[in-house]
Amino acid sequence: MRSLLLLIPDLFFGVKVADAARALGFATRDVASAAALPAAACEGVAGIVVDTQVRSDWQAAVRALKADPATANIPVLAFAPHVDVEATRAAVAAGCDRIVTRGKLASELPTLLRELFEPLSGADA
Repeated sequence: MRSLLLLIPDLFFGVKVADAARALGFATRDVASAAALPAAACEGVAGIVVDTQVRSDWQAAVRALKADPATANIPVLAFAPHVDVEATRAAVAAGCDRIVTRGKLASELPTLLRELFEPLSGADA
């Protein structure tokens, strides 16, 4: 079973994302910090969901993933508050594959997860 890595410090929102991912057939793994993200991204990871409000350097972690040929193709979905234009710009600069507002993620969660991560999940299912 393919898994999604979740770097979401908000416990309640993290549970919501994890529940939606599991309903689509993914396993989920919480990542404690951005520094741990590159090491956690291994074979079998279908994608990564990053909350841009993480207090650690998530941008450097995403850049490291995208620079490594072994993990460069793992899609990264970032979400930010709709008023945080800087976080959105940082996500684009870091190489995130899709950036949405927190509200859009909440309202379209299964669709967004399916669109970005499911095409790869069938390979190892």
